[in-house]
Amino acid sequence: MSHLPQRPDWHCRACREDWPCLGARADLLTEYANTRPSLGMYLAAQMMDAVLDLGHPLDAAMYDRFLSWVRPREPKPAWLAPTPRQSYSRRDIVQRAQQILDTHVRLPATGLCAACGADRCPRRAGAIRILYSRYGRLRCG
Repeated sequence: MSHLPQRPDWHCRACREDWPCLGARADLLTEYANTRPSLGMYLAAQMMDAVLDLGHPLDAAMYDRFLSWVRPREPKPAWLAPTPRQSYSRRDIVQRAQQILDTHVRLPATGLCAACGADRCPRRAGAIRILYSRYGRLRCG
């Protein structure tokens, strides 16, 4: 790592820019590639040393210089993005509930659900609740 801080003025020894310069940032990101939290702790300690050496107040400028680049804002992965809610009409809800009741019937011999084999089929129970709730009065046909 050739881009080291020159204390007490906190300039880069290699390029004389404010440390951490672009070269130091690249070196640090490579060195701490698998341990970003450790890089953040190291730079926070360096920032506090720089505040004491420079007599500079701890403010947004110091944060931007030392820490803001460590953990850049990344877009959320597609699987975390909120999906738009699809609205269904009452007719669609009742038709789907009736389809569930048609496929999840109790077999007379065993009393088990024909589709999933459960003694108390949760899908059938949910469909019955839907049909006898606020949507129950709607007739499809």
